[in-house]
Amino acid sequence: MERVRKIGLTAKRKLPENCFRNSYISYQVVLTGNKHQVSTWAGNSVKEIDRRYRRPVFAETGQAMDTE
Repeated sequence: MERVRKIGLTAKRKLPENCFRNSYISYQVVLTGNKHQVSTWAGNSVKEIDRRYRRPVFAETGQAMDTE
């Protein structure tokens, strides 16, 4: 992830702290439909996922990203 972050920053992309983690959690919630399972994988509580990480995403986008 640090390599990807370095490439992104070199390309002058805005990459907020934990942006990859935030996206992963959001898409996994949509793909699995199971916040409890994702919270276990992520090491967070469901409440913390709802409060800090979960962003509205479409299942189709998550599925496309999962196959790449």
